[in-house]
Amino acid sequence: MKLSIVLTLATLPSALASSASSGYKRTPVGQYVSAGCKHATEAKAAFCKKSHPKRFECQCTNENALASLVYCAYKETEHDPKERHSFEESFIETCKGKVTQEGIEAAYNRALKKIVSVKDIPNFNKTIPVKVPVKHDHAAYVSGYRTKRSRSRNKDDALEMSFVLLCFWGLVTVLSGLAHVSRRMAPRLWMSASRSLNSVTAFRKLRQYVTMPATHRGKHTEKYGFLGFMPTRLESVIIFIFVTLSVVFHAVRYEYVYPNTVYKTRHAQMGRLVGDRSGMLANCLFVLTWLFASRNSIILAFTGWKQSTMLTYHKAIARTAIASTLVHTISMLVHTLDLGRSKYTTRSQTGWWRWGSVATVAACVILIQAQSWFRMYSYEIFLYLHILLAVFVLAGAWMHTAWFSDEQWYFACAALWCFDRFIRLVRMGYFGFRTAHARVLSAENGIFELVVPKHKAWIAFPGSVAYVYFLGTPLFWQSHPFTIAPAEDGKLRFVIKAKRGATAHILRRLLASPDQSASFRVCVEGPYGNYAPIKHYDHLLLYAGGSGIPGPLCYAKHLGELGLSSRVPFVKLYWVVRHAADLDWYKDDLTALARYSNIQPIVYITRPDSASPLKAEADSLSDDDSEGRACSPQKEGSLTEVTTSLLYSKQFAHVEFRYNRPDTSQLIAGDMADLAGASVAVMSCASPNMVDDIRAAVALAAGSYKSSTIDYYEELQVW
Repeated sequence: MKLSIVLTLATLPSALASSASSGYKRTPVGQYVSAGCKHATEAKAAFCKKSHPKRFECQCTNENALASLVYCAYKETEHDPKERHSFEESFIETCKGKVTQEGIEAAYNRALKKIVSVKDIPNFNKTIPVKVPVKHDHAAYVSGYRTKRSRSRNKDDALEMSFVLLCFWGLVTVLSGLAHVSRRMAPRLWMSASRSLNSVTAFRKLRQYVTMPATHRGKHTEKYGFLGFMPTRLESVIIFIFVTLSVVFHAVRYEYVYPNTVYKTRHAQMGRLVGDRSGMLANCLFVLTWLFASRNSIILAFTGWKQSTMLTYHKAIARTAIASTLVHTISMLVHTLDLGRSKYTTRSQTGWWRWGSVATVAACVILIQAQSWFRMYSYEIFLYLHILLAVFVLAGAWMHTAWFSDEQWYFACAALWCFDRFIRLVRMGYFGFRTAHARVLSAENGIFELVVPKHKAWIAFPGSVAYVYFLGTPLFWQSHPFTIAPAEDGKLRFVIKAKRGATAHILRRLLASPDQSASFRVCVEGPYGNYAPIKHYDHLLLYAGGSGIPGPLCYAKHLGELGLSSRVPFVKLYWVVRHAADLDWYKDDLTALARYSNIQPIVYITRPDSASPLKAEADSLSDDDSEGRACSPQKEGSLTEVTTSLLYSKQFAHVEFRYNRPDTSQLIAGDMADLAGASVAVMSCASPNMVDDIRAAVALAAGSYKSSTIDYYEELQVW
């Protein structure tokens, strides 16, 4: 983690520092004066046989050209000593030792004695170098000055705007990090401050309507049509501000100059200005894109964000970067075409043009293949194609910008990417390759258990996630993130619902085995995630659904153990399952909760009349009691539920069973009413629609209770 801190703090400043050393610094006004005077004097006469329109070799070596330039600069800055001093410094730097301060003063004195107007030169021919200093044309000076200022200031603005975008995300990260660190380092003070702020109606409504809810229609973890997964409302506000800044930065502070000494038409001039600005902003945005794609970033540890939050910002930044790239490409194409067909033919054959085209095409393909429908169709194909296209974007952009000495931005991109991959390998190497045992828990639901031995130094924490590589399968290169379930010491346990790819292959092998179990060589990368700071609240409400129980159950057992020797929250653990047989997945863990006085497990069985081992046993018992059935006015299903409930009561006497589908909103509203005035943490990991309902209900409660401190922690991650 220390290495990630160093790299994260080093790469972005190094990009800016390298930019500065390469000429990316605020252009001194003296350069505008030099450019204006060069144009104004050369518009009148020639001083050397060859003179480059953008370089000053002639002025640095020819005494008449130098005298004419200095005379022009001194005349145009005679009422502005700072501007004159800037001219002297910048021109000396431009000439790289060929001109000194004394040389400039001597050139000016020579001009005062010998300067003439071109009309006073006998047989004047503009193509033949003159032998004396000549007076400049003021109108030409203004055109040259403004032309230089227009493009240079545009580049300066682009760099400063890039810095603002970096600072924006730095501010978001710092504020989130301070909030996260405060909760961890001073939890009592944090909750005391929260309680005080809750008395302010505006603060409660801010939480209810801005910081806690989903963006629209309550959907965050549930798919929002073809748009995929929507951010939370706070994330949307942050993204909106960022995108607005980016759009504004692409649109303002362009200076159109007429007459322009370089580009004669408006299209050529504005195309170049917009192209330069958008290209430089794209460089910065791509660095941010790579930064937010890493799962080994100090940002995750500092802010406490989930990986899904990082990827939400990653997608927004990447789309903005690609949009900026398209603006750059189109603007430069318009600029080039306006300069003539021959210019297009010449430029299109250069390496920088071709590599830029590679990066642009790859970025556009990424924009399409990264849509949610493609990710859902086949995540593995999406992932590997995404990586391949990202390589082409990085290589193309690097080679393209190297022609203009801007490649330092992509040094940072490559460093961030390589460092993340390196840390992944380090994590895998630290865990090692181990033999895991797998067995089927529910063939009907496609769920199996994986138990992996680990060494003592590898420590998992409640809610932690690890990526598992199944080395004994044809898809050994795939890695899948799973929440670590409670397990005995020295082992990791995962309860996995098979989907496509490696997990489906594992399940098929298990089902084909006589005892539905097998051993596999695996490697585990992790642990990832952050421990939610929940132990200082008065109450903790845990809501889990189906296979989402591992995280909440780990927290419950952890707080139960702490409760044996210290003061911890009272925990209500809600688990919603379809069938009674689903309880077998965590039978031992549910039984273990009986020893904790601060844990109240509540299980909802939404299909209590479904076939299950427990129901079959209940049916056999109820069949024997024929007299009781005849006398009872209850229906058969109701009797089965009652009998099954008796069996549950014997096996899990400490668990409350409810045989219906919970109304999440009413359930949370009831709990919040009972806990009014207390500090309450709510955690969820269930089906997407249930998690979204919980978020909406908690947001409503947070805005309603003045005397309560209510915080929400969402364990479910989707991207």
